[in-house]
Parts: sequence; structure tokens; C-alpha cells
Amino acid sequence: MRVRGDPNFNYFLLQVGSGEKPTTNDNMIRLPEEMVMRYERGGDPEQKLIDQSILPSLQQNANSTEYLTKRAILAAKNETVDMLNERVITEFPGEEMTSKALTKQWLTPITIIKKKF
Repeated sequence: MRVRGDPNFNYFLLQVGSGEKPTTNDNMIRLPEEMVMRYERGGDPEQKLIDQSILPSLQQNANSTEYLTKRAILAAKNETVDMLNERVITEFPGEEMTSKALTKQWLTPITIIKKKF
């Protein structure tokens, strides 16, 4: 998580959470410039976000469990996360494969014996 490795981000979140961060008239906060990704005309903002923030160097680290488990897609809406996740999946090298999953849970009966004391 970014909070663990970035003391400036940690401090920023603490300021926002405690109400110390100044707000505008409509109760919004100004993000620090280093947290902002500017929109570029003719570009693909989602791809820029993936390449620069979510999974930079994916091609080199696609098989690294450590690299992949230290990343997350966080957004205000689940639809945004789903869309970005779908795009990220297409970036992985290799052939697509489908795995089968067990769709029914099989329960084994358990006998509980209570001892009297």
C-alpha cells in the first residue's frame, strides 16, 4: 500500500481525515501536483494510468508474485475498477486460458460430541 512506503502521502491522508486540509467553497480539497495525472488530448487516459501508476513495467514483472500483490486498483466506482481490470488483463503476456471452478459446495457432515464435566 502506498501509505506504508510514502510518508508524504500518509501525511496528506492524515490531514484530509482530520479536517486539517484546507477546502474550497464547495468543500473540496486540492490534490498535490504529484498526485495529479493531467489529461492529454488525443491520448488514452486509462492506458496512461495503467502504464504509469497501476502496473508500470508489467511486461518485465508479469510472473512476479511480489510485484503483482503490491498493486491494487482503487476507484470511486466499481464499474471503473472493472473496466481498468479488464484492460490490465489484456496486457499480460501469453495465451489466454480459462480455468474451471467448482460451482457447488460439497459439505461433509460433522458430528459434534459434547463431553459432560
